[in-house]
Amino acid sequence: HQVRTPLAAALLYLDNARLPALDADRQAGLLDQATTCLRDLEQLVAGLLGFARGAGREDRPTPLPDVLDGVATAAAPLCRPTQRLEIDASAAGLAVAVGRESLVAALLNLVQNALQATGPGAIVRITAAAAGDTIELTVSDNGPGIPPALRARVLEPFFTTRSGGTGLGLAVVQSLVTAAGGSVAIDQHEPRGTRVTLRLPRVAPPGDRP
Repeated sequence: HQVRTPLAAALLYLDNARLPALDADRQAGLLDQATTCLRDLEQLVAGLLGFARGAGREDRPTPLPDVLDGVATAAAPLCRPTQRLEIDASAAGLAVAVGRESLVAALLNLVQNALQATGPGAIVRITAAAAGDTIELTVSDNGPGIPPALRARVLEPFFTTRSGGTGLGLAVVQSLVTAAGGSVAIDQHEPRGTRVTLRLPRVAPPGDRP
């Protein structure tokens, strides 16, 4: 699922680039976005291989604006015309010690889950905020929510309520966050919907390090 989502985004950009009515500038822009998704995917695969070999926390800080830009690029073609993704742009100066591509893939996983669970009319919002030495990345939606009896299980490997689902997407997200010294929380988003919060240790942005 971590690989399939950015791959699907790249394929949608390429399909749109083939439309005969497009002018050259728009076509070039779509091809650039597809290339960005594929390069992120290449780095994600390398990161997952490293993670499988026991790699954990990244030594280099990753600026959150770079992460949110990557999510916006990859998620745009996944939204139907009646769905909306809102991304809080106030993450300037915030950084985490997690690989950019891995965190983009984790957030993209949560966004796609929210879009699929909510359906037409979905409003999915990503926010980033600092709380002391922790950064909270929250993905919320206006969907039907997750029944309390299932909330404790959705992070279990291979647990899924979706036909054809692998049950690994959220488990991989939790593994990534835990390896970075963070935690994942899933609760109700009032007045309706689901809220997933990734809590990660805050680190100094690249330019602020000695």
